[in-house]
This record gives sequence, structure tokens and C-alpha cells, in this order.
Amino acid sequence: MKLIMKLKVYGLGFMVVSVFSIGKAYSQDDLNGLTQKLASTVGAVQTASKSYEQQVSSPQPAVIKYSYDEVDQKGARTNYAYEFNLADIDPYAVREQAQKDVIQVICAVRNKQKMVKVSKNNETQSYDDQVIILAKDIDNARAIAEIVKKAIPPAEKVMASKLKLSGYDNMVAWLTSNIKDVSLGTKSYVQKVSKTNFVGGLEFIQKESDAKASKEDVYSLNLADINLNSLTFKVTGNKFAVAFETLEKAKYIGLRSNGEIKPYVNDISIYTNNVDEARDIKTVLNMVVPQALEKVKADMPNPASEVDALQKMKALVSNVAYGPKQITQTIEAQCNTRFIQTEQDPKATEKNEIKFNWIDMNPNADKIDVTGEKMFIEVFVTDKKKMVMHSKNDKFNSYDDEFKIYVTNIENGRRLKVLIDKTIEKCKTSYKEPFSKDAASATAWLKKTIADVTLEETTVKQTFETVEGDNNKIKYTSRTVNAKGSPGEEVFEFNLNDMNPMSV
Repeated sequence: MKLIMKLKVYGLGFMVVSVFSIGKAYSQDDLNGLTQKLASTVGAVQTASKSYEQQVSSPQPAVIKYSYDEVDQKGARTNYAYEFNLADIDPYAVREQAQKDVIQVICAVRNKQKMVKVSKNNETQSYDDQVIILAKDIDNARAIAEIVKKAIPPAEKVMASKLKLSGYDNMVAWLTSNIKDVSLGTKSYVQKVSKTNFVGGLEFIQKESDAKASKEDVYSLNLADINLNSLTFKVTGNKFAVAFETLEKAKYIGLRSNGEIKPYVNDISIYTNNVDEARDIKTVLNMVVPQALEKVKADMPNPASEVDALQKMKALVSNVAYGPKQITQTIEAQCNTRFIQTEQDPKATEKNEIKFNWIDMNPNADKIDVTGEKMFIEVFVTDKKKMVMHSKNDKFNSYDDEFKIYVTNIENGRRLKVLIDKTIEKCKTSYKEPFSKDAASATAWLKKTIADVTLEETTVKQTFETVEGDNNKIKYTSRTVNAKGSPGEEVFEFNLNDMNPMSV
């Protein structure tokens, strides 16, 4: 019994050493040597009814192009080609199998992703999730499978070190140079990326053409708005693309289609010629987006004072055009301000005048929003109180709890939003009450300020006065007058110290 126990321990020790030795040799295998070995191991295969003339090449490190000519008994020849990256193959899913009178080596992609480009007679077919390599016999199949398994780890290392870009500018330059045109049979995509004048801003042009028609889409986007969690490969038949959405699916991407302004969108698909082009674009986007986000944050306006904030904000409130509709916008550079917005189209003109004080606005509630092709900042009053006076075509319309400022694009919008938030903050900080804290000053201010008010054809005559010179005793008189006369007068007498200040 003791002898058997010792033999088991020694056997285990031998097994550990063997695995370690294999692992060490396994990691030192040269990828080029393995691909060359694979090319020499995969050869011609003959079955009862067909022959297969096979070739293996490596157009770039870690990428394998496996192709063969299938020839039938009449001499008809059909070419098939499979392009894949060894780093995508699941080593545990590489196996041999017999299929009728031919031996196959199945190389399946991890997680069953469709990462294999398939061509038939040089026409791209639907992408697949596995490659089937033909073998002469079972020994040949085992040799092919073993080479593929050994080549996967060095291929993964090659891919991990493939793109070593440093710096935001180099990453953007790489994107502008490596997003390429794509041809898929009768359909082609001409694609071009270029920088815009805004930090993080890109223009992406994608022209789709076939024998019957063409369409050109021009997207305006900012790298800082991309949601990296949405970055994925999108496979639709023979189309392979890198797709992404904006953060919170916000419709911040401008779109012109054949020169016509279209509604804002929240996603883009960039087509690629193969999986590795897509993989590289995805890798660079993952690197550049966080840097763009930091650069955009640093580029936001930071006004030094209330006056500076108001002036900068006024400069960004500009006119906007939506097809035949023109929206003219002007705002006063004051905390207690007036905002005029005039909408004009060939049929009508509407003037909206908004009066409000920035100290009443809620900086935590304002937001950039989109409706179709219109982008605007929606500004809300704190606690949704109706503190915004709205007149339409020079006539009082209503008191509201919000209003909209239209913007030309997301870049102006995000900067205007920052300035609005800063304006609210600085107006609140700089606000000073127009009277002293004592009762005499406060009541004197009320007596002067509470006066007659006229809205359209109705006037409210009102007075606020102290009784017997006592600042605590108040008499308030109110009388409404319109075209029909006056229904009468109301007089209120009260002591201020009886009032609940929390109810005002």
C-alpha cells in the first residue's frame, strides 16, 4: 500500500512538470512559424465526388486567410475564402470531426460571435461564427488542430500590443486615416472622418451607393458623447460594422441626408472591410473617448463674474433656422432680464417675449433636449413656480414655469447650458435686497413698489400704506377697472406680525 501511494505522488509530480514544460514551450512558439507550419500542413483533399485545392496565408499578423477551390467531377470550380483572427478562436472549441467522406477541423469563435468573413467567388457572404478546415485524414486533422491551438496565445499577445497610440491628437489622426471605404458586391460605402473646430468634434461622411441610387449622410458628433458600454460589433449578413450610441441615448448627433437637415439621432454604424479593421476602430475609440471627455470638460466656459457670465451667455444665444422657419433670439445681459424669441415662416410671424429673473431658475433641472431637427435648452423655475411672464405678439399670454432657448448644435448647446448654470449661480450670489432689514425701510419700499398694474384692458389700482405711522399696521386697497367699469373696492387692514411669513 505504501509503495502505491509513493507511485501516485511521483506520478503527480511528473504530470505537473510536464504541463509546466509544455506551457513554457507553448508561450515561446513564434506566430509566423506557426502560420507557415499551418500553411504547409493544410493541403489538397480528395473525396469521392470532389477535390479541394487549399491555401493558407497570413495577410497581417494573427490574421489567417484560408481558401480553397472546390472542383467537381465535371471540372466546375468554385472558390471559397475565410478570413479570421486566431485571437478570436476558442481553443476549447477546436476539434476534429468526420462529415461523410471528409475529415474536418472545426475552429469556432468565442461566444459564437460572427467574426469570420466568408467569400464565395470573391463576393462577400454572410459572416459566420466558425471556420471549417478540410483534412486529408484523421492524423492530418489532429496536426492542423494542434497548430491552431498553439497559435492562439501568441496571436492574443500580438493583438494586445498592436495599437500603442499615445495622446489624443494621435488617436484622432488614426481614426481619420483608418476609417476606410467598403465595397460589398454591387454596394459600396465611401466613408470619411474629419475633425471640426470644436474640441472632441468629428464630422463623419458616409455615402452609400449601388447601381440604382446613392445616398450621402453627414453626421456631426462629439467623441465625448459616445457611450463606451454601447460600443459593439454589428453584423448584418455580409456587412460588418462598429456601432455605438450616445450617453443615455441622447439625440446629440446632427444629421444631414443628401444635403437636407434631418432629425437628430443617437447612434452611428461605421462599416468595415473585415473584422480586424472593426476591432482596431473599436480599440482606438475605447482609448480616445475618455480623453475627449476630459478635454471637452476643460474647454467649457468658466466666467469670472456675473457680468462675464451674462455677456458670454448673451453671445451664445443666436438665431436658428429650421427649413423655411427662422427663429430670431435676443436676450438682455441682466439677471432680471428679457428674452425675445420671434418665429417666422412664409405664412406667419409670432413674437414671444419672456420676462424672468435668473435667480428664480433651477440649475439642476435645465437640460438639453431634442424634438426632431430642433435642439433646445429647457430652463425650469425652482419648484415649478410660475415665475416666467410670457407675452405673445405684444399681448400678455400667461405665467409659466419654464421656457426654451433654441441652439444651432450640441456644441453651442453644451456651452450655453454651462453658462446658464453659472449665470444662475452668480446672479443668486450677487443679489442684494433693495431695502434694509428694518421695518421702516421694508414698508417704505412696499409703499413705493405696490402700484397700479395694467394688463391689456384691465387695470388694478392698489395702494399699500401704514396706519397712523405704525409700520406694523397696514391698509391695503385694491380696485379693478376695465371697459365695463369697476365692481367695487376692497380694503384690507391687518398687522404684519399676525401674518405667517412661510405662507408668502
